[in-house]
Amino acid sequence: MFVMNRRPPRSTLFPYATLFRTESAHGSSSPPGKGIDLLQLGATVYKHMCVYCHGDDGDGGGKAMAYLYPWPRDFRQGVFKYRTTPFGSIPLDKDIYRTISRGVPGTAMPAWGGALSEDETWGVVEYIKKFSKRFEREKPRKAITVGSVPPSTPESVENGKKVYQEMRCARCHGTDLQGDGPIAHELYDIWDHRVFVYELDRKSTRLNSSHALISYAVFCLKKKNKTNKQTHTQH
Repeated sequence: MFVMNRRPPRSTLFPYATLFRTESAHGSSSPPGKGIDLLQLGATVYKHMCVYCHGDDGDGGGKAMAYLYPWPRDFRQGVFKYRTTPFGSIPLDKDIYRTISRGVPGTAMPAWGGALSEDETWGVVEYIKKFSKRFEREKPRKAITVGSVPPSTPESVENGKKVYQEMRCARCHGTDLQGDGPIAHELYDIWDHRVFVYELDRKSTRLNSSHALISYAVFCLKKKNKTNKQTHTQH
């Protein structure tokens, strides 16, 4: 029986380090040369491989949606969780390409890098962008440069503890990092889907992926209070 409010398995909570690498699964993240109708190619691939989850109009409401959680991405708002651009910016084309190629571990989104050619993947990127007017009106902001993970020392641990307190991380992630903070059960993403707050203990956390996710501020959350009013916060 499918249970929609079940917390994801611990092994899938922080698998995202590879999503932020700059190369594609085929060894290149550069768009193909001229002479290829990418939009037509992308439309063909999308209608054969993507429509069942993401829907005909990119709303995430394909025929398989009812059996999936997290639900497939709704492309119409031009909001993408996995990107290298600052919070509020549309993603770079190579960000979308990377997610298509590598998939999203812990969800139903598979890695298509082994099934699609580079041209096909770039075509899907172009086709997906047509679902949102943001890509016509806006330009993506410059990608954030994320440095290497600093070494773990008593000083860095103490500094991290101060930042954790100052940024009020415990409101969601809890004082013991178990994801049971006081507002953890009141959070929804911008598509109005329940958000599960991940556990941050050592067993379920990978430093590289956590460092990248914190640096990119992955998405906007909504807190619903008892009167159903919503407040927005960057997470």
